Amino acid sequence: MRHTEPMGFHHVAIAINDVQANYDFYTQVMGFELVKTVTAPTPEGGYSKHFFYSTGKNEAGEQGMIAFWNIHVDSLEGFETNLNKAAGLPWWANHFAFNSPTEEHLEDRRENWRAHGHTVLEVNHEFCRSIYIRDPEGNTVEFCLNLREFTEEEKVHALELLLDPNPPMEKQFGAKIWQPEGDALEIPAG
Repeated sequence: MRHTEPMGFHHVAIAINDVQANYDFYTQVMGFELVKTVTAPTPEGGYSKHFFYSTGKNEAGEQGMIAFWNIHVDSLEGFETNLNKAAGLPWWANHFAFNSPTEEHLEDRRENWRAHGHTVLEVNHEFCRSIYIRDPEGNTVEFCLNLREFTEEEKVHALELLLDPNPPMEKQFGAKIWQPEGDALEIPAG
């Protein structure tokens, strides 16, 4: 039997190096709140700090969070905290997408990012609209607004494509690049 109750992540946790830059980014730029820090010894010796940031509550009142590890273990010094760089992938592959409940919220987040000096990539994927920047560790973060429900045909097509070794390519979506100041640069769909 398949679990069909809606379920979000309780939290996702990743390791960081720069605690202050991370705090500034996730509170001021992303708009999240630091709600808990847990300190504990690690099995390798040394200690860690585990920071939990509230991303807000959903309509059901459930708390969303993202968490970060600040690890102090001599044998682990110098580890890579940029997930894509560590995996040898392009910047857009691994990323954290946070829900944007309204168009106003998405636009507010975009303008807040720009006000903090970030260049913002905006893409309309047709079923959702997304904005992207990178955090201080180089990890890509996204706010995403759902534009519509998925159709039954899309769900069937998704299953057909799942193991297709030569899937047909979909159209390329256009994008906008928002510099910290000025109008967006439009990149036409291909």
